[in-house]
Order: sequence, then structure tokens, then C-alpha cells
Amino acid sequence: MKSLMAIVFLCIINFTLAKSQSLTGMWSGEITQENPQYKNGTVEITLNQVGGFLKGQIKTNHPDGFVIQKFRGMITNYKVVMTEYEVISESSNILPWCLKILEGYLFTGSGKPVIKGKWTSHKAYQSGNYIESDCAPGTFNVTQIAPNEQPPQKSTVAGKILTQKQLKLNQVITRENEILNPDSSINFPKPRLGETMTLALQFEQSKAVILPSSQPELDRILNYLKQFPTLEIELSGHTDNQGDAIKNYKLSEERVKTVKKYLTERGITSGRITGKGHGSKMPVALNDSEENRKLNRRVEMKVIHE
Repeated sequence: MKSLMAIVFLCIINFTLAKSQSLTGMWSGEITQENPQYKNGTVEITLNQVGGFLKGQIKTNHPDGFVIQKFRGMITNYKVVMTEYEVISESSNILPWCLKILEGYLFTGSGKPVIKGKWTSHKAYQSGNYIESDCAPGTFNVTQIAPNEQPPQKSTVAGKILTQKQLKLNQVITRENEILNPDSSINFPKPRLGETMTLALQFEQSKAVILPSSQPELDRILNYLKQFPTLEIELSGHTDNQGDAIKNYKLSEERVKTVKKYLTERGITSGRITGKGHGSKMPVALNDSEENRKLNRRVEMKVIHE
């Protein structure tokens, strides 16, 4: 009986630690890709936590160079999700880089806090453009670094986090010593009134069916609205100019309705969400290339009441 009580007590302590654990700070560790051609790489994460929301930067290293990408995410109980959405620095604009969705769990049982799990990707970045690309998935394992501790340094890293369609490289300029500097803009504040943001949502081609890769972003919006119960938003759907204009308008309307339905079915009052489709009338880029047209196919969210 005493042994059982001791086990229960330890479980309660571990649960409390996990719930109160702050993820804010620096993390470092290894990342792999399920492709026999590539071995282990390393990652350095600058992370900021506000409530259940996460935001920061991830630096991925391998012998041919590095990339630094912004991410946003959340923690629910022990589960941690981090979604990379923007490249802010890279050692070479020739390399294709995966924009990863990292899903793992927080472990605090002994020693330093650890997050480990798997990552997937359906988008890559190359030569200044974001492209559709199914990267081979992989795993990651990172440990939180104490404020006065330096991340472990490696002179060489045997690994690449690349798309399967990587181009053959003749020369690559590397900058292995560049440091991931904390960014003062990584705080995760309440969305500002009038602020418009493009959502990281993906749909089936010419349909209003949301792809599974959009789940972290859907959950992020849902948690926004739950955390800030007076917040009201306006969704706007947009398409490129390919095809029939009327069909494009209807498609943009349907995609907005799909997002709203997802949120209302999970407890958000319908009156807090307005929405409208605009078709191809409000492009953010010229429709002169497939890459630019992808930028125009989007759903935006605007805060209209705090």
C-alpha cells in the first residue's frame, strides 16, 4: 500500500512540474530525417511561452549550411506543437529547406526538461520562394539550456535537413559560426485591434477541404479565441486569378465558411466570427507565376473587436 501511495505521489509531482514548466529560453539538440542519404543534424531553438502559446526561432544546421525560421505553436498538457512558417536567414539561397511541423511531448521526470517527437513537412523554401514539397519526415530531441549555459558546439555535423528533390550543388558557401540571436519580437502578445494576419492554412486544390497539415494553425486560432473571450475576428478568403471569376469567388467564400465551422463546432460563438470571400479581387502579388499565385491563395484573419 505504501509503495502504491509513493508511486501516486511521484506521478502527482511529475504532473505538477510538467504543468508549471516554463518552456521560455534556449533549447538545443538533434534532428534526423528518414532518408538513408542523410544522417543527424542539429537544431537550436529560441522559444518564448505566453500561457499555452509558443513563438520563436529555430536554427537548423548541417555541413552545407544553416537556416533560421520563425515558428509558432502551443503546448497542451504535455504535447508540444511548433510550426515553422517563415525563413528569416539562410547560409545559401540555393539549398531547399523544409518548413517543419514538429510534434512532440515534454518530459520532466529527471534532469533537464526535454521535448522529443516527430516532424513532417509539406512545404519547402528555395531561392526566395515557398514551394509545395513533401519532405521525408524525421525526429527531433531537444533539451532546455540553463540561462548561463552555452549550447553544445560541434565543429562538423553529419546530416542534412533537405527536400528529397535537392539539387546537385557544386559550391556552397557555409557560415557555420553564425549565432541564433534572440529576437525581441518573439513575444506572443494578444492580437492588436485592426491587425491582419495570413493564416498558415492549406486546402485541397480547388476545394474547401482543409488539409491535415493545417491542424496546428487551426488549433492556434481556436486557442486564441478561447484565451481572449472578448476577441472578435473577421476572416477573408482569397484566390488567384486562374479560372472562372465567379467560381473563384464561391471557392473563397466556402473556404471561409469551412474555417468558421471548425471554430464554432468547438465552442466559439458564431457571432464572434464574421467572414467574406473576395475571390481574386485583392491579390498581394502579381499573378504572373505559380509561386506568386500561391501567395494570393490565402485566408486572412483580422481582429475587429478586443
